[in-house]
Amino acid sequence: MLSSMLENERRAKVRENKVRRTAERQGLQLVKSRRRDPLAIDFGRYWLVGEEDGAQYFVPSTDDIFVRARVGYTIDEVEGYLLRGRLPNVPTWRKGTTVD
Repeated sequence: MLSSMLENERRAKVRENKVRRTAERQGLQLVKSRRRDPLAIDFGRYWLVGEEDGAQYFVPSTDDIFVRARVGYTIDEVEGYLLRGRLPNVPTWRKGTTVD
């Protein structure tokens, strides 16, 4: 039982590192939520951050950026965006929303 839990954690970390490297190849940084409370809305969530002309911005930015920027994305959504350039259930993309 314990060994299967450790194996699942190892696989998740390997996948996260793979997604992190994919993001870096595209000039982006994968940032993981630092929350440790499983009940927090952004627990276990991720963001992609880009930088242009010294300003950081969320990638992808959407019309509902105020919701998504606070909540973040699952690793599946981030990986899908990096591989296909889009996320499921997110209608539009535009660059330029600044990270505070």
